[in-house]
Amino acid sequence: MIIQIFQIDYRRLLSIAVLIGTASIIPRRTTATIYENTREKRKDIVSRDDEFENLDFNNLTRENIEIYFKIKRRQQLDAIGTLMNFEKYEHKYSMIYKIFDKLCKTIENSRQILTKKDPKQVDDVLNSNDPVLIKNTFHIIENCALFSNIALKLPDISKRILNEQIKWIDYFRWCSEFSTKSQLIDEISMKMFNLASQQLKIIQREDNFMNPYERKNQLPTNRLENAQIKSKPKKTTNVRKGPRMSRTEF
Repeated sequence: MIIQIFQIDYRRLLSIAVLIGTASIIPRRTTATIYENTREKRKDIVSRDDEFENLDFNNLTRENIEIYFKIKRRQQLDAIGTLMNFEKYEHKYSMIYKIFDKLCKTIENSRQILTKKDPKQVDDVLNSNDPVLIKNTFHIIENCALFSNIALKLPDISKRILNEQIKWIDYFRWCSEFSTKSQLIDEISMKMFNLASQQLKIIQREDNFMNPYERKNQLPTNRLENAQIKSKPKKTTNVRKGPRMSRTEF
């Protein structure tokens, strides 16, 4: 049984950009550059069908799910990297708004479908033979991951948009809780959802929480250069607990 899972085609996210005059922007990477160490395994669980990727649920194991989400995470990072390179603020804002809108509609649609399913089946997706249940569960997790990435990597614009669309935060709160309880996500995704929940103040922030992508945490270029000149390497033995975000994560 092979099911088309790619609800939001990340290679087509930029089709929205055509409508706002930024069609010349091209993603930095494509699916072909996915992690080298998953390439061989990927052949066994993912098949190509035109512009979509399909997950073979006849081979649905926890390991394969982890590989699948690594693929999706890479694609999401590529799309978000392109968004971050938009030069004009209004283009970036418009694009992110449209993506959030699409994400929330997809999450709500899948939620409505799952509410009609047996709760026991929803809690045991790995052993399910119900394609509708499996597909919509993965839709929710994928879209929750993209929502998290945007909220973390583009925090200032996201804050402005979500302050105007409070209900969208409620969608993220629900899908984050659902994804965590599903026990299908890996530790990286768990950490990302936790950090996004802190960023959006859904949960209390850790004492050492700091998002390096927020404008307030970024030094102006001249100050950054001076700081690099004056800075000296320091050794520290302090270990801070709790998840924290860096620019190299996710």
